[in-house]
This record gives sequence, C-alpha cells and structure tokens, in this order.
Amino acid sequence: MSLFPLRILFLNLIFCLSSLAVNAQIFNNDADQKDTTAYSKHDTIYIFYSGKVANLKAVCPKGGLASFSWSKFDTINLTFSAPFKTETNVLSSSVSGIEKGGYKVHITNSVLDTSFIAWVFLDKLSVALEKDSKGNVPYYRCTCYYTDFFATASSPTFKYYNPKSGEPLFLNNPLTYKWWSANTNFINKSAHLRDNDPPYRDTYYYVKVTDSFGLYDTDTVLYKSIVTKADFSWTGDSVVSGKNSAPFKVTFTNNSINGLKYTWYFANIDTFRTTERTPLIRTFYQPKTYYISLVSESSELCTDTIIKEIKVDKPQIECPNVFTPGGKNPYFKISNISIRKFRIIIFSRWGKKVYEQEGENMLDWEGWDGNIGGSQASDGAYYYTLEVYTWDKAPDPTLIHTNGRYNGFFYLFRAK
Repeated sequence: MSLFPLRILFLNLIFCLSSLAVNAQIFNNDADQKDTTAYSKHDTIYIFYSGKVANLKAVCPKGGLASFSWSKFDTINLTFSAPFKTETNVLSSSVSGIEKGGYKVHITNSVLDTSFIAWVFLDKLSVALEKDSKGNVPYYRCTCYYTDFFATASSPTFKYYNPKSGEPLFLNNPLTYKWWSANTNFINKSAHLRDNDPPYRDTYYYVKVTDSFGLYDTDTVLYKSIVTKADFSWTGDSVVSGKNSAPFKVTFTNNSINGLKYTWYFANIDTFRTTERTPLIRTFYQPKTYYISLVSESSELCTDTIIKEIKVDKPQIECPNVFTPGGKNPYFKISNISIRKFRIIIFSRWGKKVYEQEGENMLDWEGWDGNIGGSQASDGAYYYTLEVYTWDKAPDPTLIHTNGRYNGFFYLFRAK
C-alpha cells in the first residue's frame, strides 16, 4: 500500500478534529442579550432578564455521541471547581435553573477532547422615586420656583474573570433615565430632575430607567401643587355701542387657579384684597389706557401676577351735515358720544336762534325735529354751537370739565 493515501487519510482526520473543536460550543437561544468576553471572542456572555430561568446547552459536533462534564467557576479560588453534572454517550447536555457565574463544559469522545466556557448574568433593575408617606413629592423638595425629583436605581454589578489569569473583569452597564409628566417631556437623562416651571395643578411625574441590555423599570410620584396661576377676564358695558366710552363699566372675573388670596390693583383707582372669587365691577371715567393687575397667592405663599390693559375711548363729536325731517334721518342729533353734560344752540342762516337744549346725557337727547315753535322750519343751512362736559375728572363724576365749544353748519331738507 502506498504511503500517499495514508498521508491523505491522516490529514483529513486532523482537519475533521480541528473542525469539531471550532464548531462545538455552549449556546442559548432564550437569552435576552449576549456578548463576548473581553479576554476571548470564543467565550460568550449570556444575559437573562429578571424572572427568567437561565439555562445553557452544549452539543457534540456533527451529532456524535460524547461525554459532557459541567463545572462552575469558583470566585474564591479563581478556578473551575469539580464537575456538578456529568452525562455520557449523549448527543447534547443542558443545565437549567443555574445561578449567575462562569460555566465550563468538558466534551470528550474517541476523537474529541475540548472545553468551552460561558458566563451567565441575571439582570435585575428597579427604580424608586423619592416620596413621602402618602406617595407624593416631599414638601422640602417643592418651592415656588422649582421642584426637585430624585430617582434611586438598583442594578447588579456584572463581574466575571479571565480563567487563565484570574483577572476580574466588568461588563459595562450604564443606566439612562427618561422623565415626563402629563404635559411635558423632559430632556434630562440623569437621576435628578429639576422642573423650573412647576405646574399649578396636581400632576403625576414619571421616570423610566433602562440599562444597556434593554431591561427597564418605571416609577411615578404625585406632585401636589403649591404654586398658583393668576388670570382674569373682563367684559365692558359702554353707553355707546361698539366703543369703550366713559363712563365705562367693567365686570372683572377671577379665573386664577390654585389661589387662596387675591389682590386687585385697579390702576390708580383703588386696591382690593379678597379671598373670594366673586366678580368685581369698576367704572372708568377718564379716556386713557388703564393697567389692571391681579396677584394670586397660594396656600404656601407662592404668588403670580397678571396685568391686562383696558382702553377707554375719548369722546368723538359726530355731527351730521344734513337731516331730513319726515325722511330717513328725521332728527338732527349728535350721536355716538358719551357726555356728562351738554348745551346746544341752533341758529338759522340769518343768525336767529331757533332751538336750544341742555341736559345731563346727550344719549338721552332725541335731537331737533326741524320744528320752530310748532311750525316747520324752512329748508336750508343752519348753524350750531355745542358745549360739552366730559367724565374725565374721575373718580368723582360730579367734577365735570368743559372740553370746549364745537360749531358747524348743517342742512335741512324735508322729505318730498
């Protein structure tokens, strides 16, 4: 027999054994995460989430029968201890319900003698937000300007060893934090959150902590608001339609949230303090812009202020230049003006006084109907003089002021 075929057979056997050694390994398809060790890319780390049963399986390459011996790494002596499980003449071998640590399987048969190592970690994660006995944010974490939240997370240390040198190694497992409330997603990713804009309503805050292997836990805490939100609305009642003309009566409605005491500042008119939310009424006489402030104070002495403006219009003299008794405009009337007192005199084109009227409120004046002493005035041009007194000596409406005299021409044309 030639030596050449024997040499080929020997080389094939060496290649086969080498292939067997490479392909045989410990594996698990149920692990939540896996990685390779820092000391060797051939040894695997398996991560099992809390509550799962950890197990490992080894298979003899090519389906051959073999003996399997399992041993666990002794972290005191820094070596693998005596086998705790042995199976012979089987295709595969498994260990289930195992604890965290390093595991080695020794596989042997007539043509194979090799070992493989795997590390098992049982991942646990919990997070707890700081709370008082009622499950709320502690009072000493709450201020009028910000609220502090603290989360405490617990995660195991993933420690393993280089089997040859005994060197301790650690699997990096940083934690990330996500904070949110009912209306806000915070960008903070640390264990401490400071909300610089505390809500004025009771609000739940949430935190989610996730480790590098994807395991997460959440917790929630109730923030009992100590801050307040000042707010009010107003509606005006003017004697002139479509204008904020004096005297402008305004009803103020307190819409504040989480307030206990309230202070109203009505420009330079008055200041009013109350614990009630009953609507308030104020009348503005001077034509100008008023700035109204409301300060809301909470039970914990936090305050908030809102300022709104109210503009009272100046009286505008609007005199018609023509009127038609018996027609569309039957009266000569100075309209759309709020006047405290007035006096008007109408003259003919020859300077004869044909009409005179004075009163307390021009809006109550019906106007001149185009008659003189019970007779119809003739068509043509007429001249008026008007003296008005406005409401601009507030707050005492009896202190009236003469705005001045107004005069002009208008025409009377009777309807045909």
